[in-house]
Amino acid sequence: AGARIALGLEIGVDVQAYDADLDIVSDFGTYGIVFDTVAALTAATIPAAVDVVRTLGYYVVNDKGGTVYVRNSSATVYQTSADGAKWQVQDREVFNVRHYGAKGDGTTNDQTAINSALSEAQVTKSTLYLPAGAYRGSIIMNDQVGLRIKGDGPGATNLATAIAASYQHIPLFHLL
Repeated sequence: AGARIALGLEIGVDVQAYDADLDIVSDFGTYGIVFDTVAALTAATIPAAVDVVRTLGYYVVNDKGGTVYVRNSSATVYQTSADGAKWQVQDREVFNVRHYGAKGDGTTNDQTAINSALSEAQVTKSTLYLPAGAYRGSIIMNDQVGLRIKGDGPGATNLATAIAASYQHIPLFHLL
């Protein structure tokens, strides 16, 4: 078996996980290190032999922002660890805005996080997913051909957009 880390997971273990938010099973491959947050990932020096890592949250553990990252030196949207390595969100089919730092708390401006996830989804003609929450900020849509936007339904996912210097909550639903 591989070396143990603080969370009791083994380095080099092949993992398949269930994502309850999206009701899918994902093959995360083999990852070597699990971090509590993205801040811990970006503060770490990660051995070059490790090419997949996981976070348990974006800002805090279990904030629904945790995900699996792969080492990708050519990534355009990424986290950078202390050693300068670029870490890109592994899922290239569903781009969850929480994995890019959106809080969905109704007060935080989530524009940067949403647009980072959106730009990735637009390039791959995939799905932008906004889990239940109230998101604030403007969305910049350059090319929506083949793009799907998914929320958790009216009353669950709301997108507040700037209208006449005020915020109005607009229910977001699955668009096809």
